[in-house]
Amino acid sequence: MEGEFSRARVDTSDWHIYDPGMLPSLLNISYPASMASEHHNKKEGSLEDVSSKTMTKKLDPPQVRISDSCEGDCVVGPDDDSTPITKSFLEQVFGVLREDFATLNQEISTDVKYLKREITEFGQQIDTVEQTHDAQEEEMDQYRWEIPALQDSNQDLQYHLEDLENQLQHSNIHIRGGSQKS
Repeated sequence: MEGEFSRARVDTSDWHIYDPGMLPSLLNISYPASMASEHHNKKEGSLEDVSSKTMTKKLDPPQVRISDSCEGDCVVGPDDDSTPITKSFLEQVFGVLREDFATLNQEISTDVKYLKREITEFGQQIDTVEQTHDAQEEEMDQYRWEIPALQDSNQDLQYHLEDLENQLQHSNIHIRGGSQKS
């Protein structure tokens, strides 16, 4: 029954436990230390726990066991009933994941550069609009100061016009009155 776990006791001194706390180091990524310590502090499913019981003991779902003592590909699985996974298959998966992470990282980097450029251009447009608005405000302020002066001038001209009309009316009366006397 090569490649399958038996229900008999097995020497597990050369077996390793790979848990989620180790996965990021295999993929060359990191996460907060609080999460790592949480995984490493778990005692159930640890090397001591596995070695003291039969191989039928089920580990937590994310954990897998890899034997380094076999030739070539080694059988891996969380329990007896699982479909065997080979070491080379895992290496292929990790290779694909690394490539996917690298591609994703490149895409994110490109998107970030594009967004930075867009934000910069948008900021420049905002600056231009603000400058135009400020210039228009200054022009409006200038008109605001000129309007009262123009209104005063208009009032003066109105008085002057009324005065001229009065003088003209007076002159007409004098002209008419003078022509009547002669």
